[in-house]
Amino acid sequence: MLQPSTVEWLRGALRQGTQSRAELSRELCRRDNWRNRKGRLCTASARKHLPRLAEELGGALPPVRRRAGGCRRRSPRQARRAVAPVELQCSLAALGKVELQLADTAELRRRYGDLLAAEHPLGRGLAPGCRLVYGIRARGQVLNFK
Repeated sequence: MLQPSTVEWLRGALRQGTQSRAELSRELCRRDNWRNRKGRLCTASARKHLPRLAEELGGALPPVRRRAGGCRRRSPRQARRAVAPVELQCSLAALGKVELQLADTAELRRRYGDLLAAEHPLGRGLAPGCRLVYGIRARGQVLNFK
């Protein structure tokens, strides 16, 4: 149950429409001291309830904002065209040094994502939250195992 002052603030914030959904959920938690056992704001829960709250208050939520440089889905066909196949017909021992390469640039993350989209049975998929992406390299090339 929200405090009456929080309800009035939310009604006004929805009317103005200048805050993002993330900003609204943070402020909602801050105003009503909505925290978990560790003392952190419960912004995920607040964001989950925002659509219902907005509907009950007769307001509209702002459109969902996408982060710049976020993942964009590509079709498997686009991904196959973007990835040059490297076929090696040898044993793992014959490859020499095999290493994991951290995808620490947008270009490498896109390239490894394209490999997943093109070759993995489940496609690229988008894991929620932050994650590390690695590729396997040998002889200076990214390996693609089938």
